[in-house]
Amino acid sequence: MSGMGGKKTKSFFKKFPGIYLRTGWTKLETPSLHYRNMMDEMLTRVEEGDIHFSPMEEIQKKYGF
Repeated sequence: MSGMGGKKTKSFFKKFPGIYLRTGWTKLETPSLHYRNMMDEMLTRVEEGDIHFSPMEEIQKKYGF
């Protein structure tokens, strides 16, 4: 940032948090390719009946909740 005037430097640092937050939120709002592939595989397994889910009541009874 050398060569920037004092006002430009202050202006940059005032805007920086907003710029950082916007780019950070963009990363968070779109799941990664790895996560999407993993979830697609999981949904396929659920549709095919390869995964068994226990009812909440069964889990509560088993673990004494």
